[in-house]
Amino acid sequence: MNTLNDLWKARKTPDANAIIHSSQAVTVMSSEQFTLDEAPPIVIIEPIADSTLASLLHYRGPDGLAPLTTLFTTKNGERWLECGESSDGRAGWFAVGRLEHPPDWVAFFQASNPFIHGTLHEEGAAVENSHGQRWHVPFASPAQLAAP
Repeated sequence: MNTLNDLWKARKTPDANAIIHSSQAVTVMSSEQFTLDEAPPIVIIEPIADSTLASLLHYRGPDGLAPLTTLFTTKNGERWLECGESSDGRAGWFAVGRLEHPPDWVAFFQASNPFIHGTLHEEGAAVENSHGQRWHVPFASPAQLAAP
């Protein structure tokens, strides 16, 4: 498995906080959650490095792949959005692609909780995790996502 398309067909992704692009570029992300009293967790997400899928696969190795379980899918006239969880139930992921094509990118976060719902908009997508947090993701630059 050397490309995002290969991984997608196998329903796997590297187990790392990262956005994997169809160009095989990878944006490594920092993802931190803070909980104050009984309020919903606060999430801070930001890009921290650029890499390649080959490099990530080299360092994570074959045991560093996480299986993808789909929990929600939607599409509009131009794109599709799929989101879900990994096998441990703590990790979440979402992917966007053009209709009848493999994903443009897949975003995976180790401790985000599963993404259970999403919507497509003109310029991006909104995905919701099992904590009720809505993350807003621009199609053109998914690393600039916002998790209020």
